[in-house]
Amino acid sequence: MPSRPAGLLLLLLILPAILRAQSPPARGPRPAVGAEVGYSRSDLGGPDAQRVESRQGALTGVFMLWPLAGPVSIRPEVLFALWIEPAQLLKWWAPDGYEASVDVLDVRPGGRWRTTMRRPDGGLVATSGTYRIVEPPRRLSFTWAWEGEDGARGHETEVLLTFEATPGGTRLVLLQERFESKETCDRHIVGWSSALHRIEKIAF
Repeated sequence: MPSRPAGLLLLLLILPAILRAQSPPARGPRPAVGAEVGYSRSDLGGPDAQRVESRQGALTGVFMLWPLAGPVSIRPEVLFALWIEPAQLLKWWAPDGYEASVDVLDVRPGGRWRTTMRRPDGGLVATSGTYRIVEPPRRLSFTWAWEGEDGARGHETEVLLTFEATPGGTRLVLLQERFESKETCDRHIVGWSSALHRIEKIAF
């Protein structure tokens, strides 16, 4: 058995190791929303333009955060209305040069939605889907498909929007997934980036 001075010295040497073992592990940075849903992200040229892929690489999607240019003082219920009220949706839905119209917005789980956009050359393009989740003013989810000239719906993706109140306004997270190709996904990235910028102009 070591003498008292030797025992005290030994205790002083091993005490830091004991304290480290008993301390809780240090917390790392909070994962991004994409990571929370099991996705990794790759930057495509800006903070508002992200492609996400599942860990298995089986699904490709769009991941975006809003606002884009800085804090926007808008309440979640006001921002939510821009997505579910026809008159509000028409303020930002169509890109420049296009004219949008709403055929139906039956905003309830299982309800249908359909919009059309007239191109500058006079042609029409239509999108449609079904609402999956409607929880004002927190979450909105719906399927999405482009329609052909014969009215047949093409490949279907799914959009999930979450609206989080923040001290400066609202944080919107958009996730669209189940694209059939990265090329289609990238076209939607361009489209959503443009749309979110238009929403930002309205909100300001």
